[in-house]
Amino acid sequence: MVPIGFRFLYSRDNEKPIGFQEVRELPQVMVRYTVKPDRVAENEQLVRAVYEELAATKPEGLQYATFKLPDGVTFVHVAQHAEDNPLRNVAAFQRFQEAIRDRCDEPPVATELEEIGSYRFFEAV
Repeated sequence: MVPIGFRFLYSRDNEKPIGFQEVRELPQVMVRYTVKPDRVAENEQLVRAVYEELAATKPEGLQYATFKLPDGVTFVHVAQHAEDNPLRNVAAFQRFQEAIRDRCDEPPVATELEEIGSYRFFEAV
């Protein structure tokens, strides 16, 4: 039974408050690495190629962003993806990964993230 006055807060399917329904959590990961100064342009080109392929193929189950930090050589990738990570099937991503250790002064370190809260971070605005 839904309390009177709260009907708009409940879904019709299971009468749990919206926002309190069980949601299958997608893995969220952050990867950080530092490239050699003379390899920054190459790294950026490889990263852009990944986004070009993603735009063309539009894989489901992936939200992905790449940032360059103010030092100009440190990159951070943040992803939320389905259990079977669609990036594994992106040819440009495979090319990006091929010589990543050679391009880096500090190799990639992947960290699984636990979301405490966000506002529209992983959704289209």
